[in-house]
Amino acid sequence: MSTVSGVITFGLPDDPDFNQLKIYSASTEDGSYSVVETQSYEYPTETAKLDILNETLYYKIQYHNSVSSASSAISDAVAGSKFSEGAPFFAITSKTDGISLSSTEEFYDYTNLTTEDVTNNDVLKALKKARAYMDLKLGDTGLGRFTDTWDTSISRRKYNAVLEMSKEAEVNFAASIVFKNMSDVFMLQALRGEKASFRTVNIGSTSIGGNTSDNPINVANFLTSQAVLYAQEGSDALLLINSTRIPTIYNGIGGGSPRFLPPWCK
Repeated sequence: MSTVSGVITFGLPDDPDFNQLKIYSASTEDGSYSVVETQSYEYPTETAKLDILNETLYYKIQYHNSVSSASSAISDAVAGSKFSEGAPFFAITSKTDGISLSSTEEFYDYTNLTTEDVTNNDVLKALKKARAYMDLKLGDTGLGRFTDTWDTSISRRKYNAVLEMSKEAEVNFAASIVFKNMSDVFMLQALRGEKASFRTVNIGSTSIGGNTSDNPINVANFLTSQAVLYAQEGSDALLLINSTRIPTIYNGIGGGSPRFLPPWCK
């Protein structure tokens, strides 16, 4: 076990009133984290020094307001071994930016998978990747997108529909990621000349089961086909969410970004 002193760097919090920086540690990346140190924090500081860092542990940070008891989201984990390579960056954002709309329970219920098939942590990672993809593809999905055209009741119905379809797309994209990862496992077994070992699993109306298979490629191909189907379902849901309108402005008045000025107005 080796301990070092090091400097950590991190992004600014969404709330400038945070006055404390909490440092968490755990023995494994996916383990249970507990607070090991609390430092005073002054906005807009982006670095902090830690005197006792264990290179075998993993660390996370969180902003906190000691007056209001408000806390930020907890950052992604960083390995203690990274401190010997320079100041690691702790990615931390607001409580809402990039946060998945769907829960792991909804994922398992939708796919009929269980924690024996894919761990809760892997599902969380897949949901996070799915959300990142959607955030890049989607434009404005807030209530304001509808209020310029519809009255309050219709706008809220449409906004709630967007939320539901966003969850639908998110779960499907996450499922596609999970099934592709499962397929890769069996494909590697085939490349290594191993037999595929798996328990009976019901996926939708399809069942794969048995103890061993002399050809894990068959299982890999099935899982890949499932990944493609889920990705298509997610894309279909995304098409329903994305607006087909092209906003225009006239003398600076009009819809939101991106804005296009018609040639006759120039």
